[in-house]
Amino acid sequence: MSVTEQAAALLGAAGSDTLTSEQQQVAAHGTGPLLVTAGPGAGKTSTITQRIVRLVRDSIARPSEILAMTFTVSAANELRDRLADPRMLGQAGARGVMVGTFHSVCAHVLRNHAELFGRTDAFSIYDADELGRIVDQLLADPSRAELREQLDRFGHGPRAEIVRVMSLAKTHLLTPTGYVERSHHPMKTVIAQVWQHVSDELAANNALDFDDLLVFAYALFMSRPSVLLHYRRRWPWVLVDEHQDNNWAQIWLVALLAGSDGNVTALADDDQAIYRFRGAEVDGTLRFRFWFPNATTIALGQNFRSRAEIVMAARRCVEHNRSRTQKVLVSARGPGGRIDTPVFANEHAEAEWIRTCVEETIGSGVPVGEIYVVARNAYLTQPLQRPLTEAGIPYRVVGGLGFYERAVVKDAIAYLELIANPRDRRAFRRAVQSPRRKIGDATVDRVIETAREEGVEITTACSVVAADGSVRQRDTRAALDQFAAAFAGLRRRMLAGEPVDVVVKAALSMPGGLVAHHQGRASRRDDADQAIEDLRTLCRAAAAHRRRDPAATLAAFVQSAMLDADDADGADDVVRISTIHRAKGCEAHTVIVVGCEERVLPSWRATESADPRDLEEERRLFYVAATRARKRLILTRSNARRGRPTAGPSRFLVEAGVVA
Repeated sequence: MSVTEQAAALLGAAGSDTLTSEQQQVAAHGTGPLLVTAGPGAGKTSTITQRIVRLVRDSIARPSEILAMTFTVSAANELRDRLADPRMLGQAGARGVMVGTFHSVCAHVLRNHAELFGRTDAFSIYDADELGRIVDQLLADPSRAELREQLDRFGHGPRAEIVRVMSLAKTHLLTPTGYVERSHHPMKTVIAQVWQHVSDELAANNALDFDDLLVFAYALFMSRPSVLLHYRRRWPWVLVDEHQDNNWAQIWLVALLAGSDGNVTALADDDQAIYRFRGAEVDGTLRFRFWFPNATTIALGQNFRSRAEIVMAARRCVEHNRSRTQKVLVSARGPGGRIDTPVFANEHAEAEWIRTCVEETIGSGVPVGEIYVVARNAYLTQPLQRPLTEAGIPYRVVGGLGFYERAVVKDAIAYLELIANPRDRRAFRRAVQSPRRKIGDATVDRVIETAREEGVEITTACSVVAADGSVRQRDTRAALDQFAAAFAGLRRRMLAGEPVDVVVKAALSMPGGLVAHHQGRASRRDDADQAIEDLRTLCRAAAAHRRRDPAATLAAFVQSAMLDADDADGADDVVRISTIHRAKGCEAHTVIVVGCEERVLPSWRATESADPRDLEEERRLFYVAATRARKRLILTRSNARRGRPTAGPSRFLVEAGVVA
């Protein structure tokens, strides 16, 4: 059966008659820009899925002409899975649709044009921690003492502050020079100097950071109209989820790809815009018609998740914001919800009560995985973890150390990055010292300097240093030669076209490598068995990646590890605990919001800020937290925390009408 026939069968069996009239309008919308304002629980994923299916069913678009960009990896995975349903497009049709996050889509584009910005198609992608390491190395350089002294005078943590400021500036599409011209930051000149150094180091390593993916894609489209035209023709249908969470770089990328009269569908809810601290700009949604003057707007006003009492309380609160699109959200499930607002003497009494509440909720028949505890800040939920452990209640802190953030997995990724990108000095530094192989820091620095001076690949520089007499220790010279030979052989296998999972397994199993090292530790260290299992998991991930794409390259697999690390909260049979920001996109039968106190939620920064947007974002944060609950919402507060009196109940409780 063809993709079109499968889509037609869908609509005959479980199709548009299952949608509301507003959702059907979205699915059936023809050409031109479309803004869909959709509140929490409004069925956005179902609606966007049906829109894609209708485009294909009605022969308006081929799957390969559709680009769908999501805010999170979990949202992209869910959309792919829904499209792959046999009643939808099926596996073949779903594979044709380009579904991904902004960063993964931009990485895909940039790998096809890497030579235009001095990279190869195997460029590495650095996260914030890796950028911080570059900053640390710069500031530790004795020749940069004056730079370090200037930073120290401001009393900030240089690494975190610089990385944060660089990231925000890039989301506004600024260069170091443009940043100096526009910023009022007291360290702007120094930050620009460090920023330029980081940029030079990334270029030398054939690497980009996460924000660079957006900035370079924007620069590519702006400087090469022919390239932009190519992608407009390739993806004449663009769908964007969670548009309110986009930063200016993402907003401009959508505008460039779609064109002012393009076929762009944006799904957004300005009442759920909670990522301004990351550079997200809710004005991009509120001023959608600035980019797309002829846009049609359709509102999805039914909430299929929460009971009426919860929807009404959340709505009453968020309606106090002035900068918002006026809309009415109603519960499709009707009344039957419950909202509790208990007050406690301190955080310990609060934690004990929550433990008892969780036990009783589970005893009433609610699955343990249907209980979610959230808070404005992570420290607020820490007192709860011990009572849950003592009671034998399984829980998981969402947003803790993920698989791809574990040390042994990062070591393994460094191996793979060096094979794919032999210019990556940062990957070499980590790989050659995991395990150390009798190669010290001074020798590593010498190899990196040789690679820089002679313009050769890192593995070639290893052989040069081993032979030039600059290293006296015979064991070190032998280790360098062995390391260089092993990685050169692995790279030859990759270039010869061996399957990605075969190369991954060979890299981790190389003599003197990670598997051998941790197997040798198994009888002495409890964590060695876990490290070996993590390496097996990485091999399985490579095999799964190959099954999805038999022609997958090693660089593409490494990219998936960096960009597509699982950010979903999971569906484990445990009580989930997280910040409100991490809980966005999730839901549960019972949601407990801890710390509903003034100067906590809203934060003290927002209450003292002269910018009204800060308090409005805190109100949206409360709105998001409340609308995670389907049946029961518990809003706790304490009279004291950490031995100090709190500032009383949150104003949001009053605005929501749940306390007097």
